[in-house]
Amino acid sequence: MSTDKQTIDIYNVQLLRLSNKVWFGVGAIQKIHDICQEMKERKIHKCMVITGKASYKNCWDVVSKALKENEIEYKHFDKVTPNPLEEQVAEASKIALEFGAEFFIAIGGGSTIDCCKAIATQVKSPSLPLLDLYTTKEKFGDAKYIQMLPVIAINTTHGTGTEADRYSVCSFPKELLKLGTGHENMYPMYSIDDPALMTNLPLNQTLYTSLDAVNHANECATSKFKSCYSILLARETIALVTKYLPIAIKDPKNLEARYYLTYAALIAGTGIDNGLCHITHNMEHVLSVIVPDFPHGLGLSILLPAVEEECYPHVWKIFVDIWSPILPKDKVWGINLKEEAKEFAKIVENWIFSLGVTEKLSNFGFEDKLDQLTQLGFETRPQDSPLDETEEEIRRIYKKSMHPLK
Repeated sequence: MSTDKQTIDIYNVQLLRLSNKVWFGVGAIQKIHDICQEMKERKIHKCMVITGKASYKNCWDVVSKALKENEIEYKHFDKVTPNPLEEQVAEASKIALEFGAEFFIAIGGGSTIDCCKAIATQVKSPSLPLLDLYTTKEKFGDAKYIQMLPVIAINTTHGTGTEADRYSVCSFPKELLKLGTGHENMYPMYSIDDPALMTNLPLNQTLYTSLDAVNHANECATSKFKSCYSILLARETIALVTKYLPIAIKDPKNLEARYYLTYAALIAGTGIDNGLCHITHNMEHVLSVIVPDFPHGLGLSILLPAVEEECYPHVWKIFVDIWSPILPKDKVWGINLKEEAKEFAKIVENWIFSLGVTEKLSNFGFEDKLDQLTQLGFETRPQDSPLDETEEEIRRIYKKSMHPLK
């Protein structure tokens, strides 16, 4: 029996967000012509293109042709890095304001699209301090305060989900903060998910982005804001990733595998738009604040087993439901929650290891940073996970993630 009906408070009235227009499927990149034509018809003639150094190149001929054919003037900012930085938003926003940008095209994965959302917000509201966008939810959480110029998101990885949700993440190195925000006017105007753009993803990006989607699913199904809808999306996400990620690893050009991994990431993004991320993401943000080039999806994958062990006694029915593709078929769960938590976490860890992601935090020199990790993790705890999120719990998760679980 599906567990969502057993674990949801039916008197908790929730907003279900279905807020975005996404062109999805092999060949979807060609829809950029229609989008640029719409912009021309709306007399919007100046575009700022936001990318990293390389990820845009496999579709640049199509995008640049669409811009030129529709007489849209553009500038190209290509300095976005993984875990985008406050200074990148500031530099691009200054260029866009001077240029008079009227809309934006982001080409890349989560970092690029997130960064573009922040830039488009800064250009629309230049007096709004960027840190306030990410921290002062009481003042700016209402849509009337946060406005964003149109963003067209061309997604090139199957992990983020940001092309379908309202979230943006940015790092503030001076404050040792990596923060996320999600305001109602921060959805892309259009998004393009073309699996053909993802067949050249390096193996590590294939793994890390897909495991990012799995974490989105895991968290949206177990946060305090979960719903039947977010659990449904999580169940499907994990089923698809566990089936198709091994295929994409063996055959990177397999379009069917890329299609369903892209779809899994899309619906997981919709899941966190409704159920929210929680402690795994926040604790990973600490890792990539301390080590700025630390891959987001890798950090999540390392932390996930220990998070599952801590959370299992609180949400075991949901875990058994959404993770059923990798669980023993004849196992009866719910008898001894403490012992089962260890077993369940080890199953998840072994699945991650089976994909080739075997690193733990000790491999990256984090063992001597346990105190700093704990302090920052506690200070930025989301308070929407199944846990109490005590300092002791956070320290325990980081410590267990240093080495494989016993």
